[in-house]
Amino acid sequence: MSRYRLSKDAESDLIEIARYIAGNASPETAERELTHIIETIIQIASHPSVGRPEVRYGRGILSFPSRKYKIYYRKRIQGILVLHIFHAARDQKRAWRGETD
Repeated sequence: MSRYRLSKDAESDLIEIARYIAGNASPETAERELTHIIETIIQIASHPSVGRPEVRYGRGILSFPSRKYKIYYRKRIQGILVLHIFHAARDQKRAWRGETD
């Protein structure tokens, strides 16, 4: 079984996503979206080459969509390391630098 690990940034991204959705929709909607993101991460971990190369953010970084979100990760010996999870409409370059939109 392939594994995944979330970086501290990815954990923070998930918390931010949950808070935003819960505040603008409902806690149930936030839970459904987070569940979908985690299910996507599990699928990626099983097939780590499925992502699109994102060389502008660094060597070996890949991305894969999950509904309205983009999951950034690196392949590891057994699975993946999730680096970030951003809304697809967000300015990705600014988000990588830690700036807010």
